[in-house]
Amino acid sequence: RTTHLTLRQATALTSCRVMAVRRAARVRRHRSSSAGEPIIAPVPGTQRGPFASTKRDYWLKRLNKFSNEPPRGAMNRVARRAASAVWITGFYTAHPLGRSRPVRTAARLWAWQIWRRTVRRTVQVELPLGALLSCPPWSNMAGAWVSVGLHEAGEMAFAMRFLRRGDLFVDVGANIGVYSVLALRTGASVVAFDPTERARDVLSRNLARNGPPERIEVRPCALSEQPGVARFRIDLESSNLLVGSGDQAPTIDVAVSTLDAELDQRAPAVIKVDAEGFDAAVLRGGERLLREHHPAIIVEVWDGGWDVRGVLESHGYRFFRHDLETGELVRMRDGFHGEGYLIAVHPSKDDETAARLASTSGLSTAVRRAPIVRWIRHKRCAN
Repeated sequence: RTTHLTLRQATALTSCRVMAVRRAARVRRHRSSSAGEPIIAPVPGTQRGPFASTKRDYWLKRLNKFSNEPPRGAMNRVARRAASAVWITGFYTAHPLGRSRPVRTAARLWAWQIWRRTVRRTVQVELPLGALLSCPPWSNMAGAWVSVGLHEAGEMAFAMRFLRRGDLFVDVGANIGVYSVLALRTGASVVAFDPTERARDVLSRNLARNGPPERIEVRPCALSEQPGVARFRIDLESSNLLVGSGDQAPTIDVAVSTLDAELDQRAPAVIKVDAEGFDAAVLRGGERLLREHHPAIIVEVWDGGWDVRGVLESHGYRFFRHDLETGELVRMRDGFHGEGYLIAVHPSKDDETAARLASTSGLSTAVRRAPIVRWIRHKRCAN
């Protein structure tokens, strides 16, 4: 009897200690968040990226990893496709703009997946500020715009709130132009870069629907740290990228330039860089521009983005995330890691940035509005 009582006491004590550890961990996470030191979550591309991770994020990452593994037999192939379907559904229903309406988000996502494989026609999505985006059936990112609208909500909201009429927005890795159409609707001018003809054709049409031609420039080249010619992979749709000479995937030869050469003496207000791992090289090609004009930077990072952060920190930049709830920029801690997007602002622009964001706080409601989707039946997409 004495031994039994001791075991019960030991079990209760262990349980209490586990609960205390968990409570302490929750308190630390809360204090870290309230102190403006968020943690980048390990799920690539989610708006939770620079935020605290959850168990749901962990399992979504595991599903995504499994779905991208090489197939090993017919059953494994079926299981991978099922895992991919569960992952993409969970991914967007957990999105900040999708989790308040998960059924509608999932319904739109799968309506698009069926539409693009059967009807194979363009879908037109109306985003905040009345921006119109035509999504071709070959785009593997269109499901995000159809289901939630602003898939990178914090960064896109920052661009819309920061830009003013007469500003210059530079879109590196524009694809079909979701950032660029939003920038045009603020009254800014746009210089967009994409080296692939298929994406560039849709990009040009999307820009023409959202702004006058005198505010639009589309450049048919890739950007890096030095000019030349390079091989560019073309079978990854929105994730196409520069590759080495030994890569066996389908490629084309593209012209490569630099930010400094393409923009000359022009001073952009915001530069968005999404170069699929070559982001640091793109920024190194704009050293003069960064040194002289200090534009705000929206950039994708992988594995903590040490190379990207190194380039920008050498010019004095600091890193933030845009909080959709408060509309403020929250400083990222120095030791963050993971994948997602960062907003880099130079200290000399702090006052101007704060003033711009304060004057556009009313956009928060527009950002959260569900996209308006128009299913176009009368015209088959040529691309």
